[in-house]
Amino acid sequence: MDTPENIESKIPTSVEKKNFLDTLRQHKLATALVSIFSLLLLIFLLAINTKDQASANAKEELAKYLNDKYKESFDTIDYITYSNEGSADSWEKILVVNPANDKSVVFDATKTSEGITDSYRLSRWSKELTGRLRAQVEGLFNSETVVKIYPTADRTSSLPKDFSFYDNNVTTVYLVGVKTLGSINFSDYRESVFKLYQLARSNGGQFDISVQFVSSLDNLTNDVEYRNVNSRYNRSTNGVNARINVGSLENITTAKDLDKYFVSN
Repeated sequence: MDTPENIESKIPTSVEKKNFLDTLRQHKLATALVSIFSLLLLIFLLAINTKDQASANAKEELAKYLNDKYKESFDTIDYITYSNEGSADSWEKILVVNPANDKSVVFDATKTSEGITDSYRLSRWSKELTGRLRAQVEGLFNSETVVKIYPTADRTSSLPKDFSFYDNNVTTVYLVGVKTLGSINFSDYRESVFKLYQLARSNGGQFDISVQFVSSLDNLTNDVEYRNVNSRYNRSTNGVNARINVGSLENITTAKDLDKYFVSN
């Protein structure tokens, strides 16, 4: 039987009460923190899932756009998104593809806030032009070369099916990579570049010439392959030792006129 002394000894002291209340508060705090963390984790996972779903939807939309427009099958090479944090309207979703039956034609479909555009026709033109003129251009240089001839144009405009040098909306770019050893003396290549300029001039229309001197043509492989792809997509141009860029707007009458456009890195 409990005596008054025993009963009194079972009554918590003020210290014990304080410890109990502190423990209870800590437990409630820990429980609240776990709940908050769980909620934040759920929100984070939902955001990732929403973003992934939106990305998948955009990718499917771009693929469908190409299939519907060209009635062809395309293989996906890559898909990337670009956004400018300074502007809510500045974003791009880029699908890089090639026709299922022609891996040499690489291009993109890009979605922005203004709609969807693609570079398929430009890439087809590029293959046609490069095939038509490659041997002639390579014959101008006494070195190993890689050649890419491609048209540039406003992707939002309606481009005709057949290419024309005289289309005012199109500029033809003659990109030539030249393998060099050691230091570069432009006088060794001046006449070759001038003949390339004359060839472009004789073909007519607006044009740009870009001759890049590299120690290894492998340095330009990626750049050449993806020339008809949205410039947001990574193109490596490492290893370019020197270059010359000149266009139809410049008045070039002699090979010597090219010297001021030559730049050595």
